[in-house]
Amino acid sequence: MTRCVAATTAAALTCLSVIASPLAAAQTCGPDEAAAMRFALAQLPFEPLTGAKWDPVPVESNYDPCATLSSMLVTVEGATGSSPVQALMFHHGEYVGTGTAKARGFTSLDSAASNDDTVVLKYKTPDQPESSVRYQWQGDRVVMLDPAPSSA
Repeated sequence: MTRCVAATTAAALTCLSVIASPLAAAQTCGPDEAAAMRFALAQLPFEPLTGAKWDPVPVESNYDPCATLSSMLVTVEGATGSSPVQALMFHHGEYVGTGTAKARGFTSLDSAASNDDTVVLKYKTPDQPESSVRYQWQGDRVVMLDPAPSSA
């Protein structure tokens, strides 16, 4: 890429070659959390079982507009403790989809086990121990590294 600048109004343009480094590309950051949430919810249909709208305030979040992968957990408006929860996934602040096709109750974010390219969610299922599922950004998509817990 070439960038041209004028030192003074009477001076000729001085052109510099600017090389985009991989490090600069890796530091691409997205919007703030509120804007990212608005965009994601605009893409998400109402919760299919209840027909309820998703609450625009995350119940948990490790959203980072510069992270390779981060997440916000949302539930429905007027939720109770067992209401469905959906994990919204973000790559450098860009909404890339949900953790699972179907929202589940009793889902939480394990921020301590998550890192720049991996989000760890914990799922509780009746009559089964809590299970952790890792989601990782690989190339151009999110990959679920562990099996999803069985539905109850």
